[in-house]
Amino acid sequence: MSYLSTNNLSIGYTQKSHETVILENLNLNLHRGSLVALLGANGAGKSTLLRTITAVQTPLHGSVEIAGVDIFKLTQRERSRLIGIVNTDRVMAGALTVNEMVALGRQPYTGFLGRLSTHDKDIVEQALADAGIAHKSNCYVSQLSDGERQKAMIAKALAQKTPIIILDEPTAFLDVASRFETMRLLHDLAHNANKAILLSSHDISQSLLLADYVWAISSDKQLTEGNTEDLILNGSIDRLFDSQALRFNRLTSDFETVLPHSATASLHCNDAQLHHCISNALIRNGVAIEGNASLQIVASDAAHISLNGKMLHSVGELASEIRKLK
Repeated sequence: MSYLSTNNLSIGYTQKSHETVILENLNLNLHRGSLVALLGANGAGKSTLLRTITAVQTPLHGSVEIAGVDIFKLTQRERSRLIGIVNTDRVMAGALTVNEMVALGRQPYTGFLGRLSTHDKDIVEQALADAGIAHKSNCYVSQLSDGERQKAMIAKALAQKTPIIILDEPTAFLDVASRFETMRLLHDLAHNANKAILLSSHDISQSLLLADYVWAISSDKQLTEGNTEDLILNGSIDRLFDSQALRFNRLTSDFETVLPHSATASLHCNDAQLHHCISNALIRNGVAIEGNASLQIVASDAAHISLNGKMLHSVGELASEIRKLK
């Protein structure tokens, strides 16, 4: 059963009585126990959609409901007990310790004075542990790396004890290892803590690997929701970007550059990883792969690669020979 839903929702802006519609007639569903990735190009409407379903921005038409209740009929405190928000903005809380910042997540329950009970302190401690940042609890936020700071913000959202967590580009400033750790953390929280987690992201490959569902905004501003693998197979992911320089590779679940080619070659290789590496080398050097090309490449392993009968001993050696032929 859907925990958060939109009903014929249209989002955008109103200026001097003129409506600018970005996305319209959205009927979306967010379920507890699931990680959902919101994907689309810059300017597609991802942030506007997130602001609207968290009641930061008013919809043009339609409604947003949590457990059947219109979100705009709830008080700010009621909403903050239902939705935890993690924005992409860098945190301006350098003078606070990690523990103090995460404790701010208890404000919807502690009131204006913010006095923490033993119960509140236990929740903060557990949130720090669940986010993998407990070892930094006494450090100042200013001392954290970008990845650690993002974990601390997620811990703050966990301390709110909300059934829904919504994140806008949570991996935007992170290095590769931190991106993977953050995405894995969100995946585990959705599945193990029964959270409904929605994140916007430009990290296509990790989103498609770990998200249970995708909300995909196409280049012509059509939003499709569904199971991740279903959207890969039906071509919805292919339509994210309007660019002739990109194409979606369903084998790697990621976009790749389309390079011009001046030659073709046939490639026979049963090892999927080796096939992928040789393909990369060929494409990078202006050679497209076609089944019946005169240039014949046969590879049994990385040290035994034949180019029109000439034996080569690495993919790098093959690339050099290809460049000579051109």
